Amino acid sequence: MKKVFIIAGEASGDLYAKEIIKKLQNNNIEVFAMGSKNVQETQAKIIQDSTELSVTGIIEVVKVYSKIKKALDNIKKNLLIKKPDLLILIDYQEFNFRLAKFAKANGIKVLFFIGPQFWAWRPKRIKKFKNIVDKMAVIFPFEEEPYKKLGIDVSYVGHPLINLDTSFKDIKKKVIKDSFTIGFFPGSRMNEIKRLSPIFDKVISNLNSNNLNFFVSVSSKRFEKFFKNYKNCEVVYNENIYDSINRCDIAVAASGTITLQIALCEKPLCVVYKLSWLSYLFAKFLVKLKNISLVNIICNKSIVKEFIQHEVTSTNIAKEIIRIAKDDQYRSIICKDLKEVKEILKKDNGENIVDIIFQMIE
Repeated sequence: MKKVFIIAGEASGDLYAKEIIKKLQNNNIEVFAMGSKNVQETQAKIIQDSTELSVTGIIEVVKVYSKIKKALDNIKKNLLIKKPDLLILIDYQEFNFRLAKFAKANGIKVLFFIGPQFWAWRPKRIKKFKNIVDKMAVIFPFEEEPYKKLGIDVSYVGHPLINLDTSFKDIKKKVIKDSFTIGFFPGSRMNEIKRLSPIFDKVISNLNSNNLNFFVSVSSKRFEKFFKNYKNCEVVYNENIYDSINRCDIAVAASGTITLQIALCEKPLCVVYKLSWLSYLFAKFLVKLKNISLVNIICNKSIVKEFIQHEVTSTNIAKEIIRIAKDDQYRSIICKDLKEVKEILKKDNGENIVDIIFQMIE
C-alpha cells in the first residue's frame, strides 16, 4: 500500500486536506496527517494536531514558537520512521518550507500545494523552492509563470474552493425581507477571536434596536466562552461553514479564506483585519497590496469594504451593516460583483490536484 503524508496547519488548508484525503483513501492509499477539525473527521492517521498552531502576525508566532517547534520535530521523526511515497504540504508557508527541506534531504518526494503569495510580499523567496520541492501546485493562473522561469516543475490547479469543495453550489439564496440576519465570522485562530470578540459585541449592542438578528460562527465549542455575554445573538459552532453562511443575509468576516467562501455564496459582506500593533507595523512594511481581502484581490477592485487595524471599530462596522441593509442599490451592486468573483475562479480550473498526486506516487 502506498503511503502519503499530508500537512495542514491552518483552517483553510485543513478544509482542503479533508477533501484530498477522502479521494486518496477511496483508492487504497494509507494517509498520515497533521490537521485539526476537518482532517480529524477523515480516516487519516493523525500524527499531529494543528489546532493551536495557527496564529496571525510575527509577534503572535513567537508566542507559540515552542509548540510549533515541537510539532515540526514530531513530523520529522515520523517521516523518517514511515518513509512515505509522497509528502503533501498545504500552504502554512514557513513551517512547510522547513519540512520540504528536511524531506528532500532524506529522499522523500515533495508536493507543495498553494505556494507563498510572492505577488504580495517578498517576491524573491520563491527561488528558495527550486531545490526542495518536486512539484509546486499554484491556485491562481498568474502564479505559474514565475516558477517556470526558475525551472521549477509547476502546475496551475485552480482554486480549491472551486475544485475540491463544492458545498457552496447548494446554497439557497434567501429572500431579503424587512428583518436581516447578520453573521459574524471572526476566524479560526485564538488571537483573532480574542481581538475581534469585544468589537463584535459592541456592534451588536449598537444595532440591537434596528430589527436585526445576529449570530457568531466559530470553529469549535472552546471559542464559545468569548461570546457568552452577547444579547440577541446565537453562537453556532461545529457546523458546516456553508450552513452558517446560508443563515445570514449580511456577513462580517475576518480577512482570509472565509471571505472567499462567503463571496462564492454571493452574500454581501465587509472584511476586518486586525493584528497586534507591532505585527501590523511589520506587515505594513512588507506587504505591498492595495487590497487585503481575497475577494477584492481576485477582481482587482474594491468590491467589499475593508476595515484594517485602527479602522476596525464598532462604529465603522455598524455603519456598513446598516448601509448594506438599507440601501438596496448598494447591496445589489455588491452581489453583482461577487458573482464576478465566482466566474473568474470558474473560468479556468487548471489541472486536477488529486490526479497530480496519483502521478507522483505511481
